[in-house]
Amino acid sequence: MNHNHALAANDMVMQDKHIGKRKYPRIISIAIGLFFLAIHTHPMVALSGSDCGVQQVFVNVDGLLKSNRYEEAKAALDSLRNCSDLSDLEKFNRGWLYGRTRDFHTALTIFHSLPANVPDPSTHQYAIALGEFEIEDYKSVVETLKDAQQQGLLDVRSANLLGVSYSKLGLYQEAYPNFGGRAQT
Repeated sequence: MNHNHALAANDMVMQDKHIGKRKYPRIISIAIGLFFLAIHTHPMVALSGSDCGVQQVFVNVDGLLKSNRYEEAKAALDSLRNCSDLSDLEKFNRGWLYGRTRDFHTALTIFHSLPANVPDPSTHQYAIALGEFEIEDYKSVVETLKDAQQQGLLDVRSANLLGVSYSKLGLYQEAYPNFGGRAQT
């Protein structure tokens, strides 16, 4: 760079007389930060799953949940709403993590939007039933898990959840056979 160009570049950067730091680089940094914030939060901008850093978000959310910081965890999950190419498994995991933040309605919306075999039919049915249980919709839990039972997909955790749901409905005769995975198909 010749001497004239160096002077011109130096003239473009104002100096803060009080602390002697350049103002424009700070403004540019703020502008870039706001730009990336806008990209990640604007509903019209879709990012690919790889651009979203989904795995890092999941790791961060897990740490927040371990510290009982549910609102921060939910906000981190919300940052993934505009990711356009999350795999079905990543979407399921996002739903599961929403459930752990106690946002069961969002979790259920995600689970219902996915194919019934994600990640596998038994886990999928259990995730839906658990969300329904948490919002105290015990009748729906029974319906969901009775369907799973008829399809031979009722595992021990689902059978126990079915039993507790029957109990919550006051249907104790139906509840008992389900505890401990003793439910009949």
